[in-house]
Amino acid sequence: MEIKILYNLIKRLFTSALIFTLVFFILSAIIDIYYFNRVAHKDPGARGQICYSDFRVFWRASRNIYLDIAENKKLQAGHRTVYDKSQKFYHFRYSPLAAVIMIPFGMPRYPATGLILWYITLNLIFLAALFLLTKRLTRDFNLTIEHRYILLWGMFFLMLRFYLNNISLGQTDILVAFLFVLFLISYITKKEILSGITFALLLQFKLLFLPILVYFFLTRKMKIVASAVISFAAFLLIPALLVGWDKNIILLKEWNGILGMSLPSQILNYKNQSITYAICSFLLKINFIKESVMPKYIFYLFSALFTLAAYAATGFFIKKESYRNETAGKYIEVSLALVISLLFSPIVWLAHFMVLIIPVAVCILFTIKSEKQNILYVFWVIFIVLSCVVGTDFTKFIPVINKFRFINVTLGTVFIASGMIYAFLTIPPDFKNSA
Repeated sequence: MEIKILYNLIKRLFTSALIFTLVFFILSAIIDIYYFNRVAHKDPGARGQICYSDFRVFWRASRNIYLDIAENKKLQAGHRTVYDKSQKFYHFRYSPLAAVIMIPFGMPRYPATGLILWYITLNLIFLAALFLLTKRLTRDFNLTIEHRYILLWGMFFLMLRFYLNNISLGQTDILVAFLFVLFLISYITKKEILSGITFALLLQFKLLFLPILVYFFLTRKMKIVASAVISFAAFLLIPALLVGWDKNIILLKEWNGILGMSLPSQILNYKNQSITYAICSFLLKINFIKESVMPKYIFYLFSALFTLAAYAATGFFIKKESYRNETAGKYIEVSLALVISLLFSPIVWLAHFMVLIIPVAVCILFTIKSEKQNILYVFWVIFIVLSCVVGTDFTKFIPVINKFRFINVTLGTVFIASGMIYAFLTIPPDFKNSA
């Protein structure tokens, strides 16, 4: 009797949205305070300053464009630097619109203040993404309350490493993940024009996902492609309303210059998680190849070939297997498109894997519904070990395991994608109503 009472109490605690939200905000507050204290300067003379992390770049770019707008600075008088070529590594690589969007975090005089506001925003956005995905999947697949909260808690803890990485850097990938959730929902509900607009907006922050548009072109989703292309062009012109047309053209040219300068210089960075990097860095050890071709061209070529081949395979798979469940087919389609963009991009950092929130959610759902769960648990264990544990403080004292660092997350992603496909193929015919 006591065991049953204890079980019911635990079940009630873990199936409460209020409890989940409370736990989320307590952990988020601890995480925010910890990382803020790591980057904030303690020297009284540098009060309000932070270490040269990613957020400092965002703060400086958005603050400079804000000051230009606030002072109504004319082009003839010059303009403050948004795209700083003098830096060797830390560059603002986003579009001018992204700098405008981040103005609220650049308005404070000190970057430390802006970082606090940015942390709060990222926490709220991540929480919204978790609840939106859970609500949508619950509606589409008739999840029981137990399965609903397995999904919610599972997403939160499995994405915790990437969430921590984003907070530690002050990066934008939590925002990008949230925009991808909105894109997924609009795609599932067949709002293709809205899908294109949302996709164009997230591209203002991460051009890394541009190849996904090629997939939709190959699968003849022309309304999404057209909407995204038109919206992307329109978004590039919006800053002109604030800074003037001439200055906007200069900013666009500077953005193009930064991309052309910074991306090739970072392709061979040892922290690059891309499969393309693993293969091309090996090829570049061959003297003939190293002396004949610039590294960036080898990376771009192999990235394009791998991506197109993977998209073709995905399109064929979805067309052949979507009879199982059309809605589930769309979820796995978007998930695979995301995974492919991560695995085969020329450059992928750890923070980018925040968008795995969608494949992870879909794989949890399919695992719940699958008739072959024992095998899927093996996929999950491998993913958790490789992507969530290796390379952290838990393994830094184990050289044999830690040597996989900077490729471990990619390998884990391969297993989660494989598990997702296997689970999809083993769901029962009455998938939607089998909760």
